[in-house]
Amino acid sequence: MIFDYLKQNRAQMIADLRQLMQQPSVAIQNLGMTACADLLCRQMTNFGMAPQLLPTASFPAICSRLQGASDYTLLIYGHYDVQPVDGQWHFDPWGAVIDDGRIYGRGAVDNKGAVMAALQGVRAYLATGTPLPVSVIFFIEGEEE
Repeated sequence: MIFDYLKQNRAQMIADLRQLMQQPSVAIQNLGMTACADLLCRQMTNFGMAPQLLPTASFPAICSRLQGASDYTLLIYGHYDVQPVDGQWHFDPWGAVIDDGRIYGRGAVDNKGAVMAALQGVRAYLATGTPLPVSVIFFIEGEEE
């Protein structure tokens, strides 16, 4: 059931990732940080989660807790900030361009892609009504870089 959901919703999942990648979020330049945290919260809410925006001395962190079927808890850490753009890009670093089956853009690997993969995995459980095998806590912050 979960794998069927993932296959059937692949295009939307890619669109969600691209939307996140297209939002600039460079902490060292204070570029788009609050907007990116807000976007992630909206996406997580749309996925069926209840994220909390946690104020910090700089940029907000996001936390969401989901109850699973066992006493075990999986903590998923990530960050939504990325490195500043340098001059070595063949594609628009905020474009999330798809070329030959690959997505190019700032944050694709570090760390927006990994954050979105984990979010989409949990989303599949929630959307199909499949109980999570463990409780899950997402903690996503804005100053790892």
